[in-house]
Amino acid sequence: MTTSHRKEASIIISNINSHAIRHIRRLRLREERERTGLCYIEGLRFVDQAASQGAIIETLVVSRPLLDHPYAHRLVNRLQRSGTPILYVSPDVLHGISLVHDPQGLGAVVKQRWKRLQDIK
Repeated sequence: MTTSHRKEASIIISNINSHAIRHIRRLRLREERERTGLCYIEGLRFVDQAASQGAIIETLVVSRPLLDHPYAHRLVNRLQRSGTPILYVSPDVLHGISLVHDPQGLGAVVKQRWKRLQDIK
């Protein structure tokens, strides 16, 4: 049974077994990343760098109770205004998909962009 509730006019996913969360967790597998061309990144610095470099953010994953940095709130608001889809999750769900012990409340499903080594300056 999926338990979701409304907060700030957004649905918060609180079930680790929801379809969207299972999709993100599958991105841990190399074959899934290769098949979809997507990857999951987490943390303020990595999400900010991806956005700054013009990466295509398929979904921003946010757990507002874990966002403790003012810049993280501004980044989420900026990406939301630009039309980036946002998936709000409970802290338990973010802990369930996170690869780090203490997640910062922010992650993103990003389209991979590959370059040949000789093209990198």
